[in-house]
Amino acid sequence: MNGDLKVKDIELLNGIVYENTLDKQESLPQWYKKIRRKKLSQLSDGDLARFIRQGMYLDYIIHECINRLYKNLFIGEKYDCEVIITLSNYVDYSFWKEKQECKKRMTCFLNHFKTNVSIESYNELDEFEKIEILESIRRLSKNII
Repeated sequence: MNGDLKVKDIELLNGIVYENTLDKQESLPQWYKKIRRKKLSQLSDGDLARFIRQGMYLDYIIHECINRLYKNLFIGEKYDCEVIITLSNYVDYSFWKEKQECKKRMTCFLNHFKTNVSIESYNELDEFEKIEILESIRRLSKNII
């Protein structure tokens, strides 16, 4: 799984037939139509968070999230750390239990975070944000076990 896959390629791999008959006034179908031809690596951080909230293609999306989180824990579009917070709130134990490769990669990332990142060194974050990030990491770790 890599960032060169397009969303429409993931549809094909999963036997999903895209039908453009959805209500054009709804924001989710409009968004999805716009991003179908994008590579995972071209999706915005907000797109990744939205895929997670929708529970769509998680095994592919999580790999892209982890790649980005290694570079910057604070990725997000609506707010700092949106991706890590969304992962901790929307991806539950049953997913990690079923998708062992994703679990293994996320466990490696969490170990990297715990040994190499000091949240206290990020002066641009206030105490509430630091607590929220650490709580998200704790919740994510708990869900993976």
